Amino acid sequence: MASIANPLRIPGLARIAVGAWFIVSGVRTPLRDDYLIPQAERLFNGNPGTTDAPLRALVSLVLAAALLPIGLALIAKGVRWTRRLPLPATGPQPITPEEAVAVLVRREPPAFGDDPTAPYWVLRRFLADQLPDLTWWRRDLVGRGTRAFVRACGLATMVGVLDFALPYITPIDLLGPFPTSFMALLLFVTATWAALGLLLIPSDGPRIESFVFALPHRAEGRADPVRGPVIESDPTLLDREGSGLGVTLGILGALVQCLTVSWWTLSFIGYPHIATSITRHAESIAGGIVFLVLGERMLQSAAEMLLYFRYASTLVLVEENGEPGVGHGALVRTESKGLDGPRRVVAAVAGIHARESVEALMTLAPLA
Repeated sequence: MASIANPLRIPGLARIAVGAWFIVSGVRTPLRDDYLIPQAERLFNGNPGTTDAPLRALVSLVLAAALLPIGLALIAKGVRWTRRLPLPATGPQPITPEEAVAVLVRREPPAFGDDPTAPYWVLRRFLADQLPDLTWWRRDLVGRGTRAFVRACGLATMVGVLDFALPYITPIDLLGPFPTSFMALLLFVTATWAALGLLLIPSDGPRIESFVFALPHRAEGRADPVRGPVIESDPTLLDREGSGLGVTLGILGALVQCLTVSWWTLSFIGYPHIATSITRHAESIAGGIVFLVLGERMLQSAAEMLLYFRYASTLVLVEENGEPGVGHGALVRTESKGLDGPRRVVAAVAGIHARESVEALMTLAPLA
């Protein structure tokens, strides 16, 4: 069976590298810090002591153990992303008659119509003029990074208020340097994601053209207009548009997940108050989870960006209406999610080359 290289191969290799780093870090933690196991055993021997060392040791061992299955899962996903993609035996899905009518007759491609879900409100507010130039799936991809950045800004505001008000509530420095370092990293990562998403916005609008041509009379006249068959040449698979952008986002997502290991490496500083110890350890664990989930979402967005395939073909819609018949034709570019997904027209061109291609197509595939 024919196949092509998986466009997710580079992000997949990055996943494998991150998964291996997780496993190495999980195995190395108890070997490097050989005091962790004896300290953790004190919690079960009735000798916890007066410091947080036994609790910190136990939590460090639990986190190190958690890195192992997470790393294995990342490697398994990465391996799946490096496998070649088989081409469908019957080729890509055909363009539906409804799609052909919308593009060639009304010149209103559904790909640029209303989204299944409304665009993010920030995009509607500040990019209202650019949204009609984006397909609805690209609007969703642009909105994901923007949504993450706006939510990070909201979280930064709440954490800032808490950090400002906490000294007036208790003299104990419960949070420590966590708010500053965590929010700086989170804002930087989400801002980069949002910026990469905005690069999907094209510099000009979609080009949707078609032309009408007369067909020789092939059947008895009809009283009612009947749209005839949709005729399309064999779609040619084109190079992926913006593949570098998707690869960059995927690698960035993998690097963000690497932050989990550093945040799950708990501080060796002992805290005099148990409340301080619990709070700061909880902060580190939560910070690692946030970056693990955020990196996964960035990788999934990169995968969707890379798995949209482009095709070029000649499209004809035959509309018989008495004598003579009428046809609508154009050279079209389509996109599909995956190799076997439904294809949507994203551009249609009418010109001399399009007319020659339509004439050749009608010669090869005449009407019945």
